[in-house]
Amino acid sequence: MSKRFRVDIHETLGNVGVFTNTVSGEPVLVDGREMVWLSHGSIVPDKGFHDTLSDACRAAAGRVEDIGHRLLAQAERLRAEAASLEGGE
Repeated sequence: MSKRFRVDIHETLGNVGVFTNTVSGEPVLVDGREMVWLSHGSIVPDKGFHDTLSDACRAAAGRVEDIGHRLLAQAERLRAEAASLEGGE
């Protein structure tokens, strides 16, 4: 039986970036729905799982990149706020 893979992204920042966790399991059908049976026994929806670990990593990289864009936008908003406060503090 083949495996399915997903790399979870947690938006908690550490010294190397966001925390990630790779999960994998066996694809199964439950009442006609595609699911993944994880090694610890849980069966979860197939959403976000990929046929290869490399595809799962590429998808995770895109999500990390999205987080990076949000952080850069936040930095710009803070700089704009700082500029608007100068001289008025």
